Amino acid sequence: ITQMAVQSGRKVIGTASASKKDTALKAGAVATIDYQTEDVGERVLELTDGAGVGAVIDMDFSSTSRLISSSALQPKGTIYCYGSNDMGELTVPFRDLLFKSINLKFFLVYELDIEERQTAISQLENFMKTGNASTNISHVLPFEEIVQAHQLVESGKANGNVVLEF
Repeated sequence: ITQMAVQSGRKVIGTASASKKDTALKAGAVATIDYQTEDVGERVLELTDGAGVGAVIDMDFSSTSRLISSSALQPKGTIYCYGSNDMGELTVPFRDLLFKSINLKFFLVYELDIEERQTAISQLENFMKTGNASTNISHVLPFEEIVQAHQLVESGKANGNVVLEF
């Protein structure tokens, strides 16, 4: 995501643990925030000279939702989210959503309709054709170790892609 955003002219501030900071910077992030040790909202404001950001893309809505009440997300900003570490009910500050006109956009890749899927595939193909795309391979495992591969990904210990060989 970082590489594609940067290629399209966006300035990216990445959130990453200390062990994954270099990967985010290599992908084109102008700065990183260690979400495990830093207050993300405060650090966003520091990095943007108080302006905040217009959009947030994140997997974990349960933590990203905290930015709604902060000034880190600009009025009329958008949170794009495709998951949450807390799958229960989450309370969001309706007043802030309303008076800041904040947009929430959720999606699952599995739920894309044909047109959305074709658009996404076309954008990915165009990105790959530029020659600017790079991938970070963390582990290469034989297919027989597919369970271990999933465990690596789910644990967050893989600093990059986990590839299975057949």
